[in-house]
Amino acid sequence: MELPDYPIYCHWGGEILQSSGDVTYKGGERKFGFVNCQMSYDEVLSKVYDLMRCDSRYVELKILMRYPMMSGSYEAIPLDDDNSLKAMLIAMSQTQSTTMQLFIEQLPKQPETQSHLESFHEMDSWASPFPYLPLTNQSGLTGSFTRMLTDEQYASEHISELTSPTQTPHVEATNGDPSMILFDSLDQICVDFFRDEAVGVDSDVDEDEDTQDANDKAIRESAPSQIFNNVAELDSILLDSWRTWSNNHSFDGEFAIGQEFDSLAQLKDIVKGYSIAKNHSFKVLESEPTKYVVECKRKSSCKCSWRLRAIKDPCLASFRIVRYNGPHASNCLGDINSIDHPLLSSDFVCNEIKDLIRADPSLKIRVIVQAVKGKFKYTITYKRAWSAKQKAIASIFGDWEKSYEELPRYMQALKESNPGTVVEWCTLASNEDPSVHIFLRVFWAFKPSIDGFKHCRPLITIDGTHLYGKYKGTLLIAMGTDANSQLFPLAFAIVESENGESWKWFMKCIRHLVTQREGLCVISDRHAGILQTMNEVNSGWEEPHAHHRFCTRHLASNVDSQFKNAYVKNLFGKAADARQRKKFDYYLGRIGELNVEAR
Repeated sequence: MELPDYPIYCHWGGEILQSSGDVTYKGGERKFGFVNCQMSYDEVLSKVYDLMRCDSRYVELKILMRYPMMSGSYEAIPLDDDNSLKAMLIAMSQTQSTTMQLFIEQLPKQPETQSHLESFHEMDSWASPFPYLPLTNQSGLTGSFTRMLTDEQYASEHISELTSPTQTPHVEATNGDPSMILFDSLDQICVDFFRDEAVGVDSDVDEDEDTQDANDKAIRESAPSQIFNNVAELDSILLDSWRTWSNNHSFDGEFAIGQEFDSLAQLKDIVKGYSIAKNHSFKVLESEPTKYVVECKRKSSCKCSWRLRAIKDPCLASFRIVRYNGPHASNCLGDINSIDHPLLSSDFVCNEIKDLIRADPSLKIRVIVQAVKGKFKYTITYKRAWSAKQKAIASIFGDWEKSYEELPRYMQALKESNPGTVVEWCTLASNEDPSVHIFLRVFWAFKPSIDGFKHCRPLITIDGTHLYGKYKGTLLIAMGTDANSQLFPLAFAIVESENGESWKWFMKCIRHLVTQREGLCVISDRHAGILQTMNEVNSGWEEPHAHHRFCTRHLASNVDSQFKNAYVKNLFGKAADARQRKKFDYYLGRIGELNVEAR
């Protein structure tokens, strides 16, 4: 007797909603699959990986099932071993609802490499102003972010451990003045006192666009991500993943009556992939939510009877081929002679590269062009590959506008999960709709930081860093220093750019919302906006309420830019860090010996 197949309905990419006596799923993607009682948990898990078209080497799946309880209610129960699978199969065979709903969370598997706090990944940038953002959408739904802040068990299961940078090895001098002997024994060109990267310190002077673009490129190229120049340079494991995954949506053989597809979209993509591989064209006769019929475009000229008809399963979302006449006639030769193919649309390419973009969102456009050429033997245009990448990023991670629209809800979650956290918005009124506000700036500071700063040194360091993406901006940061000389995060702001008004607003928020301590020392670079703010009367930052000093790292960068001498730069750093007058005079004298003007 043939064992029955039980349908499973997989949900992912959305949110689990808990209600009284039930658990449901909102948004995301969903697909049907089938399991039977002879399958093990590992076999079911492998089937789910196939349904979602993701690679188990890079993605871990956490599965919850909507399980019926004795009371008639439903709860989300983990499906993580053979026992839970057996319970699921029993429930499916004994309840009226024979479809088991699975709620799946995708967790990226971390590579086994040591990460440092100085290394970060930057996204490609486009010049554009901030978007129009309606700040009136205050949905009550909270997702995994709120759970991360409120559910300790959930946080412990999902937050990854940070690896601290390695400690500097201790070097001991033999005799004499340790600091001078050690410094003189080192090659001062190879040793950078500030440990600057090539573009690690911003200069006080404004850079032109060419210089800034060059710096942006250097930052992106130095980020610890996989940057591929062509397919041949892909990591062998990732390349195998591409080849294995790519076969899920296409095949070299022919269609057959009874073949099933998860959705109409998948069926369309596979028909396109088949036609591209065979170098044929087809025309759509019927495309409806319940049926899909296509035939050969050269039916009349070549007497080709190739035709496919598929209908939707009345109970499921899947489509089944009910009629098929193929392959194409022997005289129906390929009619695509150009290097491009009209069926390789940006939407089709988007579906084909989703797993690659999920593994590496910074994948270069020319790599996408080369990968598509390697699979389909056609060369798509740069513009189409770029469009496909943007659609894939939006499908996987959400689009840029949606991300900015989530900011109010994100900040509200911070405030609810950290009572006392302060958030200050700065928006512009819309001329078209008074109820819609245009996002300009947002400031926030966590309650523990506000309370903890009372016990820190009376010192604040401020700086800004560029944001990269479709909408550029600047992240302003204020840091304290604790009693152990460690950095203490204090306040943050996202602003339109680093200018006088944004710095004035940021410092005003710190004075009114974070600290009113007198005699604070503020360290920064020599940006004109900061100088103006620190000298403004009644701002709370002018002397004697606060004292402004310049960052030696930025000054060292300026010294290096002006004198082009690594010796002078590192001697300046030693002098700035000297704790004794004789050491200070020694290093200053050495600078004078090398360059009188620098002294």
